[in-house]
Amino acid sequence: MQGVSLGTNRIYRSKRFIGLILGVVCQILLAAYPNWHTEGGSDGSEREFKPFPDRSLSRAALISIAVASFMALIAALWQHLSSAATSAMAGALTSGAVSGEVGAAAMTLGWVSTAVLFLVLIVLLVTTLYIRVLEVLVGNSQ
Repeated sequence: MQGVSLGTNRIYRSKRFIGLILGVVCQILLAAYPNWHTEGGSDGSEREFKPFPDRSLSRAALISIAVASFMALIAALWQHLSSAATSAMAGALTSGAVSGEVGAAAMTLGWVSTAVLFLVLIVLLVTTLYIRVLEVLVGNSQ
């Protein structure tokens, strides 16, 4: 029983850490997006523009946040199910002498963090698709 518990703990802890590391990688990649630049026009006026980020940079950020999101989903689901099952099994095996509860705060933190990662995934996916459409409309497709 101890080996199963150790293996289970190691599995969803590693998934949480992998998701955290990939989330930080995505944040670093997003920080590498180009900023506003000033360009002088032929008539002496200046205009500001923001170039599109590199496609490979966008894809790498999208892939890293997608993997982080699904790792967090698996870890939160696994943790939620195992906590509820352990609590129910302890109550059933001791004929109600022992009762356990799943911590609402811990479950909320797990699911909210997973939802935030999926929100970032959706926003980054929509942004990448919009940039692709704009590149096609401008005629600057690669």
